[in-house]
Amino acid sequence: MEEKTDGKGGEFAAIEHVGVAAGDTAALADWYKNTFGWREVMRTDANPPTVFLATPAGDMVEILPAKTSPAGEKHNFDRGYVHLAIRVKDYEAAVEHIRKAGGRLEGDPIDAKGTKVRFFRDPEGNLLHIIRRPQPLVER
Repeated sequence: MEEKTDGKGGEFAAIEHVGVAAGDTAALADWYKNTFGWREVMRTDANPPTVFLATPAGDMVEILPAKTSPAGEKHNFDRGYVHLAIRVKDYEAAVEHIRKAGGRLEGDPIDAKGTKVRFFRDPEGNLLHIIRRPQPLVER
């Protein structure tokens, strides 16, 4: 499949991965694999390891060792990257699955014109949310 060019000279076609710094990379990677069903595609031999996980769509998350202690939990409108949004097919089932997996649900469920969103935190306090849109913003 030929990729479209962007005319910017760098061919910035897609986001290859998003990085999450963790205190316990192996434990957080296991939680993401067990909770979301993502597969591990790479793990370094370092101690602690850096782990790359892939979604069924091929999107990747890199879980890398944090160099500093946590500065506190980010909130959705703080500066910088603040959350990872995960597209789901069955919103209610996903909320229940996250609850059972130990994800800390945060705030009230959001339903804006049929787009359903629920924020939660992973075991290290990182902010994520699931989202179910009636019509995707971008077709894949």
